[in-house]
Amino acid sequence: MLLCAVSLKANALDFKNKQICRGNMKITKPKRVSHTYTQKIKANPLIVFPLLGPNREIDWVNGWLPDEIISNSGLAELDCIFTTTNDEGKAFWIITKYEPEEFRMEIVKIVPESFVTNVRLKINEIKNGSDLIVTYQITSLGKKGDKKVKGFTEKQARTLVDWHLRAKKSD
Repeated sequence: MLLCAVSLKANALDFKNKQICRGNMKITKPKRVSHTYTQKIKANPLIVFPLLGPNREIDWVNGWLPDEIISNSGLAELDCIFTTTNDEGKAFWIITKYEPEEFRMEIVKIVPESFVTNVRLKINEIKNGSDLIVTYQITSLGKKGDKKVKGFTEKQARTLVDWHLRAKKSD
């Protein structure tokens, strides 16, 4: 049984029951996890940043092959949408921030009725290369998402970011 409190205090919601109902609208505190990891890359950000788009990763990430990419330029850009399918289901990805001059990109991944992932990418130039700083923030949308949030560890975030471990090896 869901407990709903309808008390509004100075336009603030009372979350003591972790859920509020207003009419048919339900407001729930998120089940969420976030991890940030920095990957050192021996290349200049001008070289690294363009490789982070959905179509460019095909060239160097094993198993990466989007089902569809919707893009005016055919490359990563603001509002580019792409889809993938795997054991988690069909995912919809949207590039919500694209700032190549700042080497910054944000992507939202939605797996309906399961979870939403916010991926924040920032590349900083360092001596002898780049720091790729990646934050994964996963928010549950249901029971499958609860499991994803509970199981998403710092080690898993590191594995996702360790791009060189997943890079295609030359023949």
